[in-house]
Amino acid sequence: IAKKIDALNPNKVVQSLIKTHLIPDIIGNTRAYLSQEFRCKNKYCQKKTRRMPLNNRCRSCRGPLQATVTRGSALKYLPLALRLCNEYDVGDYIKNRVELIKEEAEYIFPSNKDENQTELTTFV
Repeated sequence: IAKKIDALNPNKVVQSLIKTHLIPDIIGNTRAYLSQEFRCKNKYCQKKTRRMPLNNRCRSCRGPLQATVTRGSALKYLPLALRLCNEYDVGDYIKNRVELIKEEAEYIFPSNKDENQTELTTFV
């Protein structure tokens, strides 16, 4: 919409959107992920615990536990923020801040496959 309205500068609108909504949301959701609780999946128990027990079972009913915050919900706006930074001129500060958040997310949520790790079957 900002592109179609001549009175608005789309770069400023996107810059404001990223600065006031997307960055705080990504940071807040990541903080919630790191301090999340775990919930019992048993529909009759539903007890919450702060720390995951070593046996991954509920202390009350021995049912399986589930995380209350997922990786996807913590990083849902990161691809949008990266795309907007690439499409619009939002300034170096905001662009660098989003890149730092991306690097921190890669550190907190590592990929499923580590490129540096070699499987034992490659030496056979």
